[in-house]
Amino acid sequence: MKIKNGDGSYAVSFGNVITILVIISSVAVLWGSMGNTIQHMESEIRLKADRELIETHLEYIAQQIEEIKKTLNAVQKDVAGMK
Repeated sequence: MKIKNGDGSYAVSFGNVITILVIISSVAVLWGSMGNTIQHMESEIRLKADRELIETHLEYIAQQIEEIKKTLNAVQKDVAGMK
């Protein structure tokens, strides 16, 4: 794949053109697949963040329910003690 002729002028062979086209197309395919991968990763991160937020809210709700149960048990014991 010579780029220059023997006299110093530039010569472009068919092989050089094919090589350049293959490189350009492979870079384009790589660029496109990276974009899709990044979008996929962003959506996965958002879903994970949403799951973690929901789990945190559920833990908080469970704690509140436990406190309400304890309070109700204490009130029932007080009412039973008054009888």
